[in-house]
Amino acid sequence: MNDTNVQTERKALIREIRSSGRAIDEKLIHKASEFAVGLKRNRYDLACSFAVARTLVKLKVDSQGLAAGLLHDVLLHELTDEETLREKFSETIVNQVKEVTQVLKINLLETRHSKKESFRKMLLGLAKDLRVVLIRLAHALYWMEHLDRLPEELKLRVSRETRDVLAPIAGRLGIQWIRIQLEDAAFEVLEPKTYHELKDAIESDRSKRKTFVDHILGDLQAMVHPVIPNAKIYGREKHLMSTHLKMIRKKIPLDEVFDRLGFRILVDEVGECYQVMGMIHSKWKPLPRQIKDYIAVPKPNGYQSLHTIVQGPNDQILEVQIRTRQMHEIAENGIAAHWNYKEAGVTSAAEKERENVNWLRTILQASGEENPDDGLPLSMDLFADKVFVFTTRGDVRELPKGATPIDFAFAIHTELGERCVGAKVNGHIVPFEHELENGDVVEILSRANQRPKKEWLEFVKTQKAKAKIRSFLRKAERERLAELGRTELDQTFRRWKLNFSRFLKRGELKKALEKYKVNTPEELIALVGANKVQAEDVALVFLPKESLEKIERQRREEEDRRLKKAKVKAERRKKSSKSGVRVSGMKNMLVSFAKCCHPVMGDNIKGYITRGRGITIHRSDCKRLPDLEDSRIVQADWETEIGVELPVRLRVIAENSPGVLSQLSQTMTRWGINIASVRGDVNHSEWIGKLDFVIMVSELSQVGQLIADLKKEKNVHNVFRIG
Repeated sequence: MNDTNVQTERKALIREIRSSGRAIDEKLIHKASEFAVGLKRNRYDLACSFAVARTLVKLKVDSQGLAAGLLHDVLLHELTDEETLREKFSETIVNQVKEVTQVLKINLLETRHSKKESFRKMLLGLAKDLRVVLIRLAHALYWMEHLDRLPEELKLRVSRETRDVLAPIAGRLGIQWIRIQLEDAAFEVLEPKTYHELKDAIESDRSKRKTFVDHILGDLQAMVHPVIPNAKIYGREKHLMSTHLKMIRKKIPLDEVFDRLGFRILVDEVGECYQVMGMIHSKWKPLPRQIKDYIAVPKPNGYQSLHTIVQGPNDQILEVQIRTRQMHEIAENGIAAHWNYKEAGVTSAAEKERENVNWLRTILQASGEENPDDGLPLSMDLFADKVFVFTTRGDVRELPKGATPIDFAFAIHTELGERCVGAKVNGHIVPFEHELENGDVVEILSRANQRPKKEWLEFVKTQKAKAKIRSFLRKAERERLAELGRTELDQTFRRWKLNFSRFLKRGELKKALEKYKVNTPEELIALVGANKVQAEDVALVFLPKESLEKIERQRREEEDRRLKKAKVKAERRKKSSKSGVRVSGMKNMLVSFAKCCHPVMGDNIKGYITRGRGITIHRSDCKRLPDLEDSRIVQADWETEIGVELPVRLRVIAENSPGVLSQLSQTMTRWGINIASVRGDVNHSEWIGKLDFVIMVSELSQVGQLIADLKKEKNVHNVFRIG
């Protein structure tokens, strides 16, 4: 495009802006066009910029939106960068250009499973600013008029995208003239044979139809004008794509499409609409169930009109639409009409009528500050609770807001979610809890031996991901318990010279199943794995009588020893309330035991003289001793003949499995040790539990022997004294 053409285009744009009567910043428009011209060398790209801007003028877009329209593809074609753009233009314009770039990069139909409604949602969801959607529609309108410049394959893809995604968006926004142009242009490319056959059929009887239309218009004018002189009456012809779809939907030939030729009557007041309908019905008979009152009950997008189909002269079937001029403007131009009324300022009656047109609230759900130019909310949040993201193959996935790569992986395939080890978003590694945003391209990294983690449940958002993770964890837990139970049963049976595998294989576990009231060996094994049934008790079911008697004798003897030992300790406590500590050679001093190190008989100890509380006994290796005054530290030792129970803190690191606490408690009970308290802490990701016990013991040797026994227990990883 040479300089002369550029100047011509720029002047034409300014003329259209001025003729629109709107307050537009012409200096900003000139600056944006100069910047675009300086960057672009391709005449088609420049022509597209000016064509987009002219369409935006018709749509009543503000100054910043027009500037963004002129610059809409400079980032897409990498003619400049975002930083340079931000130096010259406002943040609002830059954000619009960025969003348009993002939207233009999307190949909406390059997917294996096309879901048109999801794509339309996605396009609207990606654009946070309404002007971005209008720029995208204006861009589509230009290229549908210049498809001859594109290779055949691209021409078909653009046409499918226009028909399936962009034209319906124009319709949803109420911009019917753009919808019609986009649909008919796509129809001609995608179904050329059908298009031209239908077009030729309509053209062939156009002169005959003109005579008929003129006759009906004369009748309508004779009816209406004497009562409502300024009513506008005209005939209209349904556009090709709409006619074609009606023929397919109703399976009828062209001559049976009654509303192919329709008549429209525009009046000023709502009451006049109903008055005109009464006139028509008094002259021509209405067809049953063919009267539609979209004024009283508007369509979801706010469309309002009266529709009636009547039997006209010579039994011809006619459709007549009756609406106010403002209803007509909204029906044809949608968002542009709303913009125009907001800007112009209308009478209170008209304002009240327009308030009934709630399409802006129900369809766009607009939010944010009003635009200073025209008062129209430009910020859109159509799908505030959704994000639309892509696979690396171009498939779109609709997820709830706040969704993470784990949600995305499970949305693709359950197995991919279970094996997920990492994720890339837009080519960069991100953590699992990263929240996805509109337009992100997500790649999931997987490994065959990876398994879901329990902590994933803390941040995943989709019900599918949560359900699959929980299901896997339950299955893994069942398998783990089955493995533990089988191992425990095998080992225990071997100690009694029995073979559990043989019992299982031969189906000889019936006695044990009956005893524990379970139906299958698998249930019994799981109970053992969960420590709800002791493997030794299961083995006892299959031992001969003499072996059982021997075991019972041993148990009674062990119980007698435990009771005798407990009795001796009770007697010691009863006989003496002495501390059991000698300080500097003196007995029965007022002493207390330090809670920082919990000394017990057998520990090397020292005393510390306190003010008013006697002497506090510490272990010699207590970390607090170096901080105390040396002059107050005294020698101390134990009175070995006196047994005094003192608290000792033990930490047990064990697998976080059912019954582990009971298992540890039983071991301590066998030693005759009283448990004063227990507190647990669990690391879910490692399946490891941390249990802190406070036990009462009378001498250090008990602690060492107990620790040794606890370490031998199943599922116990480590035991040590703390504090």
